[in-house]
Amino acid sequence: MGTALEKNLRLYFRYDPKTTRLLEDLDPNSLAFCRTADDELNLVDERKEGVPVFYHEQSGALKEARAWFRKIGAARHSLIFVYGVGLGYYYDALSIWLRSNPKNILVFLEDDLRVLRRLFETERGTRLLEDPQVFIHYFESNGEELESGFVPHLKALYEKIYRRDSYFTFSKIYHRQKPALCNMLRGYLHIAGIDTAIFFKELTGFDVFKNFYQNQIHLARSYHGQDLFQKFKGIPGIVCGAGPSLTEHIDQVRMLSDRALIIASGTGMNVLNKHGIIPHLGSGLDPTPAQGSRLMTNTAFETPFFYRNRFYYPAFHQLHGPKLFINGFNNYLFPEWFEQQLNITENVPIRPGISSTNFCLYLLSELGCDPIVLVGVDLGYTQSKRYASGVTAHPTDKVNVRNQLAEKEKQHIIQKDNSGGTIKTKTEWLLEARLIKTLQNEIAPRRIINVSEKGMAIEEIPFETFSDVIARDFTRQYDIDSWLHCTIQEGRRDEVTEKRVLDVYDRWIASLRRCLELYEQALQGDLTPSKTALIEAELLEEPAENTLLSQFAKVPALLSAKNRNTLQRFGDQLPEKDRELLKKEIQKTFYSYYRYLLKSHLAMAEEARQSYHSITLGKSVAAPPDGCYVFKDGRLVIDDSDLDIHLEDDYCPQALPEKHEKKVRERCVQKEGILDGQCIQYFPDGTIKAEMFYKNGLLHGPVSYFSSRGQLIARSWFFNGVRQGRMHWYYPSGSLYSIQRFKNGKRHGRQEYFYEDGTKKSIIPYSTDILNGTVLLYHPNGKPKRQLTFDHGILEGLEESWNSHGLKILEAEYKHGHAVGIARNWHDNGQLAKQVIFGSSSENFNLTEWDEEGREILKECGRSANYPDKEAIIKAIELETQQMEKLKQNMGDLFD
Repeated sequence: MGTALEKNLRLYFRYDPKTTRLLEDLDPNSLAFCRTADDELNLVDERKEGVPVFYHEQSGALKEARAWFRKIGAARHSLIFVYGVGLGYYYDALSIWLRSNPKNILVFLEDDLRVLRRLFETERGTRLLEDPQVFIHYFESNGEELESGFVPHLKALYEKIYRRDSYFTFSKIYHRQKPALCNMLRGYLHIAGIDTAIFFKELTGFDVFKNFYQNQIHLARSYHGQDLFQKFKGIPGIVCGAGPSLTEHIDQVRMLSDRALIIASGTGMNVLNKHGIIPHLGSGLDPTPAQGSRLMTNTAFETPFFYRNRFYYPAFHQLHGPKLFINGFNNYLFPEWFEQQLNITENVPIRPGISSTNFCLYLLSELGCDPIVLVGVDLGYTQSKRYASGVTAHPTDKVNVRNQLAEKEKQHIIQKDNSGGTIKTKTEWLLEARLIKTLQNEIAPRRIINVSEKGMAIEEIPFETFSDVIARDFTRQYDIDSWLHCTIQEGRRDEVTEKRVLDVYDRWIASLRRCLELYEQALQGDLTPSKTALIEAELLEEPAENTLLSQFAKVPALLSAKNRNTLQRFGDQLPEKDRELLKKEIQKTFYSYYRYLLKSHLAMAEEARQSYHSITLGKSVAAPPDGCYVFKDGRLVIDDSDLDIHLEDDYCPQALPEKHEKKVRERCVQKEGILDGQCIQYFPDGTIKAEMFYKNGLLHGPVSYFSSRGQLIARSWFFNGVRQGRMHWYYPSGSLYSIQRFKNGKRHGRQEYFYEDGTKKSIIPYSTDILNGTVLLYHPNGKPKRQLTFDHGILEGLEESWNSHGLKILEAEYKHGHAVGIARNWHDNGQLAKQVIFGSSSENFNLTEWDEEGREILKECGRSANYPDKEAIIKAIELETQQMEKLKQNMGDLFD
């Protein structure tokens, strides 16, 4: 076997030099050869005391492999991962499947060096290593190496050999001996597959990059979200997911808006809004059309919203409240170049996690909240449902979006819940739970608490009843709405101007054009090495080359994988002429792909630049006086006839002494440990940030927030802990931001918002916290943006939306909250984009979709929100096939 070992180590060195060196010095004697009853080679682990552990069935190794093969249904897959290579008998069982299609790929994952060493001592090991359709991948499964080493390598491997129909399985011995690791590897492969699927979606469609270009150009109209970090230290935070258990805690969440900072995921926002609750913050990450649906069906019109530039751009343009930009774009370099040019590089990297709920949790941790309470984060199917009631589709949604919202129990994994029972979950949620556990370890001693009794139990995250947490941790009242508004306004980046953003776009577009010219030259004919060197030298001067093309080298590497694999593993056996030909083909693949990539990005960047319209702000205006609000000479008066509020109190709170220690964060009068009197908060430089008054632990009187320059930013009024009357917010310039009206702690009457030049932004009518009347939203140029009507919280009549030019882009009709008649979308060029004709119910409809040229691209029926339409599935497959064919045409014959 010595000769076989030497040959096999040489072969494996081409694939994994590092592991080969480990194998050369390894003593494998604790894993011995033996024989099966059929006289086949087997392995027995002699380190195990008592009972020997055989790596294949002693009754017959090949019999075991063939029985395994019959169970896995290999014909349905073109990529199979097997954890546990043993002596390669599973390869023998799969040989017919491999030969049936030269594009089929088999990957063995192995974490025991002794097994590899013994396999490489055999002739079967040589057959595996010489088979171009087989990969043997070693990884370390001990400790942190599994996550820090194996996972990145796995993603890199997956990108080279990705197939949509991949399958993961394991050897019989490893499933018996290492079940937990088998499940963990299945999870990692699942996530790697999702990441790679996203990567291939970007390769063929570039949708996520279109989101970037369309969102980034509006950056001057956003706030920098990182400026809020650590501004809410020690304030309780609540993350609202959309799990069914959220419904059980709705009344508790409702009463905590002045005691905790509440953030909701996209679907979580919909559930809260359905119950009349407006969270303080929202967030969005997903680049998919479902995000548009969730925004169109929520009623948090002016809620500040965290986003990244990968967020679905039509949904981004629907956002009407403050947009809070968070750096980062899936680790792509070219968005970082834009951030560097604008001097807004991130100081604190924020991980996206694997869901918007996960993202919300990371955000609250960076804001400084403690504790952070998980509400409605079930991570499972509670009563066989994924979402709480209240998550609904928009009339213009397609079948696939409706099916996502109506999703019920799928294939599942059984886990413990927080009540001592069990819950059905899936791989993504198990990984999300691991990320929550990891974050808890990072932010300790701050706490993450799970109050979702019927949700999945999360390791190291304590479960407590929400009532107990409220009684212990939610003891102080704040005007969190005004505090948040002040913090957002104070963090505005005046240096990120419209002019600077557009200048960066123009420089980027120029770089894309120059790179495209150079690659066109390189592809015109055979270039001498000297001319190629000159072109490559000039390319290195271009930002587009250094930040876009360099990072996408993995794509042409994938497209030329067959040729590269041949060169790497068998190049020394080829004639020199054939080797040179392969090298030229590989270079052509790279250049062709770069040309395609540059054309695509240039088109997207130019489209965003051409569609952008500057806004010239007029002179700012001040707030008009309203009602009688007085707090002086021992009298508190809140008198507002429009709201029918008439409140008075003889109130002379104890004032703080003028002298105090510098650099304090807050000073408050307390009596027997209870806030009672004046309370002042300070900026780090000692200037006053806020002034408020307490009476027996409750806010009483005016609450005022100021900018660091002393400008009033917010003023609201409380009476015995209840918000009453008008709340005025301002821009740092002094211009009026909003007039919000409250009665007995509930929104009541017109809520009015303004752009900084005094132009109306939003008119939102409420009646005791329930939307009642016509909501009007406006573009910065004063043109209508959206209009919809509510009758005591129920949608009624026509909903309409317009673009900034005044062209209608959406209309839908409602009766008693249900879609009726015809709903339509239009492209910005006026072409009808989508039409939905409803039948007897909102679940029965016919949908047609057209492109900007008027060509029909989709037709589907929605007979039930729980079942996809067959025609829609066929259309979707055809559309994806067309996208791939388009890519092939643009790049030449590079997909063989």
